[in-house]
Order: sequence, then C-alpha cells, then structure tokens
Amino acid sequence: MPRPERLTTDAVTMTERLLAETREELSKADGKAQILLAISGVVIGVVLGGAISGDWNPSDLDGCARILWWVGVGVAAAGVGSLGFAVFPRLLDSDDERITYFEDVLRHKDCAALAKALNNEATRGDRDVEQLLRLSRVAHLKYSAIQVAMTALVVAAALCATAALIG
Repeated sequence: MPRPERLTTDAVTMTERLLAETREELSKADGKAQILLAISGVVIGVVLGGAISGDWNPSDLDGCARILWWVGVGVAAAGVGSLGFAVFPRLLDSDDERITYFEDVLRHKDCAALAKALNNEATRGDRDVEQLLRLSRVAHLKYSAIQVAMTALVVAAALCATAALIG
C-alpha cells in the first residue's frame, strides 16, 4: 500500500475540526432518530390501545379506506424500521494494516503486537483522515435513514388520516 501524502499543518487542523464536527453530527443524528422512534412508539401505542380496548378497529373501515389504512400501516412500519437502522450501532470493518478505530485494536493478541501496530500507525500520521472518512460514511447512512423514515412516517400519517376520514 503506498504511503499517504503528508498533511500540511493547516490540513491537520482542518481534519481535526472536521472530525470533531462529524462526531457531533453522529450524536445529533442518533438523538433525532431516538426522538422520532420514541414519538412513533407513542403514536403506535395509542392506536393499538384504541384497537385493543375495542373503541376502534381498522376492520370498521370501508373497503377503500381499509386498504389505505393498511398501506399506511405498512409505510409506518418501514419508517420505524428505518429509524431502527439509524440508531443501530455500527461496527466498521477492520483494516488489517491500520488502527484508526476501536475495532482495529481487537485483532492484536497481546500488548507487544498492539504497541508495534500503534507505532506504525503513528508513523503514518493520517489516522484522523481515515477516521473522518469512515465516520462521515456512518453519518451519511444515519441521516439518509432518518430522511427515509421521516418521509415514510409523513406518508403513513396522511394515508391513515385519510382512511379514518373517509372510512
């Protein structure tokens, strides 16, 4: 594997800032997904509570409204699944030659092997660049999943509300 290009002092500073910002975005994405997942759980609980108590049942809806309702439920399930994907912990693939991530440490059998690998990594001098690349991909995946979930949940709410209004 060719040696990476050495970063300038300004590039090192920028990489450190970008890495800190990326870690912050990961935290924000997790928070958003957790809040949306909790809200979805409350709404689903209210609807299920109504159905279980016998006050309301989707089978009370007319044919077209019933179809809209169940499509909405399916879309809502996809949205909740997407939120679950967003908050699911990521264990990134380990690179046999690098120690850029806590998972990379697990490959080493003893302290001597780990110390040698850490010394090699320090000599490379681009660990933050590698972490920035990996964590940026994770942040992108999380935000994409949140976008899918929000779209699905809005569509599901519209379908279910329409079903309730016309049914």
